[in-house]
Parts: sequence; C-alpha cells; structure tokens
Amino acid sequence: MNLQQLRYICEVVRCKLNISQAAGALGTTQPAVSQQIRVLEEALGVVIFLRNRNRLTGLTPQGAVIIEIGQHILSEVANIEGIAQKRPQASSAKLRVASTHAHARYILPGVISCFHSRYPGKR
Repeated sequence: MNLQQLRYICEVVRCKLNISQAAGALGTTQPAVSQQIRVLEEALGVVIFLRNRNRLTGLTPQGAVIIEIGQHILSEVANIEGIAQKRPQASSAKLRVASTHAHARYILPGVISCFHSRYPGKR
C-alpha cells in the first residue's frame, strides 16, 4: 500500500464512486485508477468497493473503515507538507555581519573563510 493508492480510493469516494471523474481530478486515466484499486485490494486481501458489473456501487464495511483511516492519513500528510513548506530552507538563509572597518579588514577575512569551509554554499 502507498499514499498514491490511498489518494486514489479517497478521491473515488469523494467523486461519488465515479472513477472517470476521480481520474480527471487526479490528473491520470481511468484505467490507472482502476488498476491501483485492484492492486490495493489484492495487497490488503480486502474488497474495498462493492461492484455491480463494471461499476462501483458502494463501500464494503471494511472499505468504509479503510477510507476513513485513509482520509485521516492523507490529512496528516498534508499537514506535514504544510509545515515543511513554511520552514525556510537552510540553503536560502543568509548570514549578515556588521563590523568596524578595522575588524572587517583584518579579522573577518579569516572568519569568513573558515565559515565558508565549514558551510559550503552558504551566504
């Protein structure tokens, strides 16, 4: 099981069991979504969706629990991604130094050189 499969089954439920609509929302094809649903069901050994011929008609009791937990997991993943996006990247941080002219001329060159050797790519 992977996050993509969880996204697919949760999107199918959000789209009222319409796989084509879910595929459009996910930016993929209907066969890809159908295949991932089958792969997930086989991996878990559980039928998630009730079917009538080639149409999804509902959720099995186990499927309903899986969807509920899957939605919670995807919500937490979105929270983690949000935290990561808000955190400034270490490589984009800048160090600014204020100094007198004498220090800037005689002391800082060695300090800055040491800084660059310890933290390559930092500014």
